[in-house]
Amino acid sequence: HHSSRLWQLRLDGHYDTLGKRPCPLDQRSSRSKGSLMGDLVGVLGGMGPAATVDFLNKIISLTLSSNDQGHLPVVAMIDPRIPDRSAAIRGEGPSPEPKLVSLIKKLEGAGAGVIVIPCNTSHYWYDAMSAATSVPILSMIQATIESIQASVPVGASVGIMATEGTIGANIYQKPLIAAGYVPQVLDLERRVK
Repeated sequence: HHSSRLWQLRLDGHYDTLGKRPCPLDQRSSRSKGSLMGDLVGVLGGMGPAATVDFLNKIISLTLSSNDQGHLPVVAMIDPRIPDRSAAIRGEGPSPEPKLVSLIKKLEGAGAGVIVIPCNTSHYWYDAMSAATSVPILSMIQATIESIQASVPVGASVGIMATEGTIGANIYQKPLIAAGYVPQVLDLERRVK
């Protein structure tokens, strides 16, 4: 869907050997509250904190701008107190869903017009987070699938490297199969090495 396309266009420059790309959010005309052209990007982070900082760095480094004012306005909620997602999926720890939903509401209250979550495993609770807000939450899972569809023939094998929680919950396997791909995951013994 259109919201995940923005994520792909904005952040896949990391894999683009041609260099930086303009950001669709930089078209400052025709903005409307609650749309993908909203004034403020909300980032739900802290899962882990270094991954969030890396994501924020990508937002800055992939934005074509000759001055500070040309960059995207961002509010980041970096809260490492979110319960472990993989442990929760395995049934060995508390669910992070209440905390995730609470932080999504805080980003909405801060004025975010769109929310991104740079954590694969937290997308296990994507539906609950989306239901808790009127602000669009971009799905990095859907963006990944769309990127694969644009460059990999249907029926091909696609490797998945992720946390145990992401793999165990089939966060990528299910949509890959639905899109006609063959997900490949190393067996546990080979993953640990």
